[in-house]
Amino acid sequence: MKKSIVTIGFFDGIHIGHAKLIETTVNTAKKEGLRSVLITFDKKANKNKLLMTLAEKIEYLKTFGLDKIEMIPFTEVFASIAPVVFYRKFLLNRFNMKKVVIGYDFMFGRNRSGNSLLLEKFCKPDNCRVIEIHPMKLDSKVVSSSAIKNCLLNGEIIKVSRMLGRNYSVYGEVKKGQGLGKTLGFPTANLKIDPLKILPEGVFSGFVKFGRAYYPAVANIGSNPTVSHDKSLKFEVHVINCKKNAIIKELRFFFVNKIRTEKKFRNLAELRKQIARDVSFVLSSVKLPSS
Repeated sequence: MKKSIVTIGFFDGIHIGHAKLIETTVNTAKKEGLRSVLITFDKKANKNKLLMTLAEKIEYLKTFGLDKIEMIPFTEVFASIAPVVFYRKFLLNRFNMKKVVIGYDFMFGRNRSGNSLLLEKFCKPDNCRVIEIHPMKLDSKVVSSSAIKNCLLNGEIIKVSRMLGRNYSVYGEVKKGQGLGKTLGFPTANLKIDPLKILPEGVFSGFVKFGRAYYPAVANIGSNPTVSHDKSLKFEVHVINCKKNAIIKELRFFFVNKIRTEKKFRNLAELRKQIARDVSFVLSSVKLPSS
């Protein structure tokens, strides 16, 4: 079996720090004639909401040009594996590992009991090299998935985009709504979102893509207090200047910025005026990607 260079992690969000690990793995593999391998997991031990669904993560990982993406089911049995067993079974023997690329906070094995020093101890007699990547920082703060989640929930969308290296996005299937948006003159697509996907609340500027074309859009994520007593979270998108609104079956909304918090208006006329202002803001501020 061809010798490999391996990187390991959950890679939630695949931010610029993760990208550095993956790009180091791929570039080193090409330079030294190794096989580039990425090991990740289908879920985490906790049930916290995520920046990416499993499908989104796999899709984006494929863009890096890795030779192999290994998805390991995170079961109770796997979680109980000792660090030395993980090293020998999942790294050294499975992939004929010559080098391993890890992040500054890398932990592995049962109860996260293994760290970079223990990995180096295991690797040394097998002539494997550990490459540890220093954390990426923006504004003197370490880029991490948890930092991105905090910024997202606080509505700091521009910071989120900088840490991800791209726009945060949400995919959903369109489900039938009450049709109120159409009545107001601003038809919306009501999205069914994966319950594990983390969402900010409020009104946001952004864009969507159909085929090769991009369209500006406004998203409202909240409970629609002006027209509904139902407190459950809803995700509605109005695609601006797009005649396909009526036939949209699924879409991905890309966040650009937060416009405002959601509020309850006194009547539908006030709501209509505010939506018109939101649309005007998007048209004047959102720069669409080139097709």
